[in-house]
Amino acid sequence: MKKKKKKKKKKKKKKKKEEEEEEEEEKEKEERGRRGALSSSSSSSSSSSSSSIVVVVVIVVVVVVVVVVVTVVVVELVVAIVVVVVVVVVVVVVVVVVIVVVVIVVVRGGGGRSTAA
Repeated sequence: MKKKKKKKKKKKKKKKKEEEEEEEEEKEKEERGRRGALSSSSSSSSSSSSSSIVVVVVIVVVVVVVVVVVTVVVVELVVAIVVVVVVVVVVVVVVVVVIVVVVIVVVRGGGGRSTAA
């Protein structure tokens, strides 16, 4: 129980540190906004929104690429498995046909000797 309490305290400390960092960042943004209010306050807000849009677009592109790659790999694996199964089935069928033909020739030909030879 004591260990769990210590872990919770550590998490709270981390949260407090993160909150303090966020507050500092917000203060810096406000100061920048005050400085830029004389020249152009809209440019700073548009740049922050455009950067967030860029981050979202990058995340979406990465997710789409990962999904496509995984899909292609899975499809290739399925195709490879199907090809292997088909090859194995064809080989088994050919072997069975050869065995049947040899048995028929042996039974009819009398010991495997053909009359043509």
